[in-house]
Amino acid sequence: MAVDQQGLLARLVRELVRLPGIGQKTAQRLAFHVLKAEREEALRLADAIRAVKDGLSFCRQCRTLRRESSANFVSIPSGTRPEFSW
Repeated sequence: MAVDQQGLLARLVRELVRLPGIGQKTAQRLAFHVLKAEREEALRLADAIRAVKDGLSFCRQCRTLRRESSANFVSIPSGTRPEFSW
């Protein structure tokens, strides 16, 4: 019987390979790093990813980062880009 019968590690590797610049070997190294890490460390990484996806997006007009809670549109004077302070 295989240890990773449900393919959990393989699933993580498949998802990591989808990231830009991450090949199969690097994805495997990262997956094993996550597996070896303390549970809290791995969960902090997962929480950070979730927080970015839930809390940030790109402005449709100027493609700069914006918080999800900000307005859906930005009035931009011609030739300028807004500056954000976090």
